[in-house]
Amino acid sequence: KLKNLNIFILPAITKNSTHGWQSFVLHYNLKKAKKSLTEIMKILETKKISVRMGTHAIHNLEYYKKKYNYKKLQFPGAEYCEKNSIAIPLHNNMNSKDYEYIVNIILNLDKQYSARFRIQKT
Repeated sequence: KLKNLNIFILPAITKNSTHGWQSFVLHYNLKKAKKSLTEIMKILETKKISVRMGTHAIHNLEYYKKKYNYKKLQFPGAEYCEKNSIAIPLHNNMNSKDYEYIVNIILNLDKQYSARFRIQKT
């Protein structure tokens, strides 16, 4: 159901690979969205969907900065992913009703806050 999202990009499963499904991370496509990721996260929280950052740029974590002398922006791809991804709930205490609720909310957010160009009928 989520394969045609506009403001979110799903995790990729490439040929000859598998996904561990430890978490379900969505990449946020800022170029196609009317709201910031922070605003989207707040909306999800009001819908009782707990979300968090999808990934961390480890070179920004104190331990790695000190141990390896990493600098901010040294890894721009990691920086970008840290700022533009969220993890949505995925755990063994969820049931199909829980999954459907989350999927429907994400579909509605995508429809409501997508900045995609729409052709108006005249």
